[in-house]
Amino acid sequence: MTLASLSLDGLAWEDLRRLGQQQVPIASGGRWTHHAAVDSGITLLELFAFLLDQQLFVMDQLSPEMQLAIMALLGDAPRTAGVARTIVAVPEGSLANPVTGQAGDVLVPLSGGPAGLTFSLDGDLLLLPVQSAAVTVAGEDRTLDLRQGRAVRLFVREDSGEPELALSVTLAAPITPTLVGREIAIALVLDDGGAVPPEWSAAAVDVPPPIELALLLGDGTGALRPAAPGWRDGTGGLRRSGLIRFAIPPEWDGRDRLQIALAAPASGHAEPPALSRVAVGSGIARHARPVRIGSADTGDAAHDALRGDIVRQTAGWLPLSGQELVLPDGFYPAIEDSLRLSLQDRAGDWQDWSRTDSLASLDGEARAHVFDRTRSRLRFGDGYAGRVPAPAQNVQLALEVGGGTAGNHPAGLEWRFVAGPAATLVSLADGTGGCEAEMLGEARLRISLALAQVTRAVTAEDHETLVETADGVARHRASVAPGFDPAFPCNYSPDSITVFVVPVTGARTSAPRADAGALAHFRAILEAARLLTTRVFVVPATIRPVEVQIEVEGLPQLPATTAAQLRDTLGRYLHPALGGAAGTGWPFGHPLRPSELMRVAAGGLPQGARVARVAIRLLDDPGREFNNCSDTPIRPHELIWLASLHASSLADATVGDVL
Repeated sequence: MTLASLSLDGLAWEDLRRLGQQQVPIASGGRWTHHAAVDSGITLLELFAFLLDQQLFVMDQLSPEMQLAIMALLGDAPRTAGVARTIVAVPEGSLANPVTGQAGDVLVPLSGGPAGLTFSLDGDLLLLPVQSAAVTVAGEDRTLDLRQGRAVRLFVREDSGEPELALSVTLAAPITPTLVGREIAIALVLDDGGAVPPEWSAAAVDVPPPIELALLLGDGTGALRPAAPGWRDGTGGLRRSGLIRFAIPPEWDGRDRLQIALAAPASGHAEPPALSRVAVGSGIARHARPVRIGSADTGDAAHDALRGDIVRQTAGWLPLSGQELVLPDGFYPAIEDSLRLSLQDRAGDWQDWSRTDSLASLDGEARAHVFDRTRSRLRFGDGYAGRVPAPAQNVQLALEVGGGTAGNHPAGLEWRFVAGPAATLVSLADGTGGCEAEMLGEARLRISLALAQVTRAVTAEDHETLVETADGVARHRASVAPGFDPAFPCNYSPDSITVFVVPVTGARTSAPRADAGALAHFRAILEAARLLTTRVFVVPATIRPVEVQIEVEGLPQLPATTAAQLRDTLGRYLHPALGGAAGTGWPFGHPLRPSELMRVAAGGLPQGARVARVAIRLLDDPGREFNNCSDTPIRPHELIWLASLHASSLADATVGDVL
């Protein structure tokens, strides 16, 4: 039979009293025999039943303050509203002269854009009057491809003798002496499917670059020269979308033709990056408008009206609990983390009041407040949990207005300055990252799931998880070899653990290899998470080249299209990142079986044809013959890639293809 579930908060006082009284003879060894209501012991039992009844009633009804306090003990709290970010630049040919924008300048969409949406510049912005910008990759003009929305692969041609990426810029007006030394930014937007968060994303993580880029500058009249030290690479060696920032050199003074180039000694990327957008003169914009109320009127009607509203509220406070400060409409919706409040007491001293998620855990002297973003109100303490604010004779308030999902928008949205230069800007990338403030239930669920996440490297599975879920790099696969030391491969080392990694790439990269920056990133993660007595090594997985022979029956002649289909089918199946029966990558150490490849190859044949024979050979083992009868083994932590395929019909000559 099924037992009824026990509901603790359904137990009433009478149930608890009766259960307690039933246990009295057993607990007292039969010495307590007077159970009438007049017995003082029974009176105490009833009192304790009453107290327990009250505790059981609320045991599964934790107050919001208690939940926030528990989250604080775990070092977490509900997340505040997220702010959308993007990068903006001016379209070519839209400016006649250079213009500048200051950090905090407010942008609004042009007519037809979302109403009420405001962004602001994250830093100073210099916009040059670019008439045209020709883009060459390894010496080949790719301007038209980029203008038509086609991504361009970088580091595909080797030893071209040219910078990998070069811009030839023509200006409508020459560089003036006042612009020399000013910082300018070049935006590089990569088409990576969101594998790595861009520089401007709140989720961006700095990772050692796969390559060290060199920035070269020229004035169109001579050779390119290295840029002055201090320039910054926000792309992380073209690992992610970002900005290249540098100061305008003195040799550009008076010039209207500029040259900008990026060079690297060699490519270290696991997969060639794909460039989708380039813009000269760009900056980061975020869905947050700064608002500041000073300690005195400024003559600005909007500022003074907001200040007057706040001062009237704070001056009229009574020394009572539950005081609130209602923000005027001009402060809606305020971003929680941006609030900075200072109150001046009657003695003339300024006191800072900080925002907290809950007042319950504070003492009575803590100057803090709780902010309700939805109602746009600040609530203060009661003298026991948080201080009661005294009437203030003056106030200073700084915050940012914005945040939330309203700031998320597709690339191509056009903007104008509210008060600034007459320039049209355009979003080069999608505005992303905006989200609403986390509800208490959502935070509780997220934190409970986070408790189950792997943060320490104890088991082999922990090492794999930490590598495969690492932030800041594209996804990698990992295989762990406990007891393996790369310096002593033939011996078992009890204190050593080696993690073999391979990046997850597309089908065009047959034998991907993890770059040096990613390996250093994984080593740093595992070094912080490892057990004290272990040594952890992170190395690229060995990917062995395989040659396959296929003989087909039922076709008088093997068409080239069929050979190509077989090449694609087997190449994908044997791929280190896309292969295997599950399509998640060839299993580490999985042997090569002719019968398995016969089944896979059959899917690439036309109707009426069948695979008569499959033979396999590892190309890095020249002494080994083709094997068509038994498994061809590889070592436990190795992978394979299809380096060569020879397909033929029994009635035709061999068709050979080397991938």
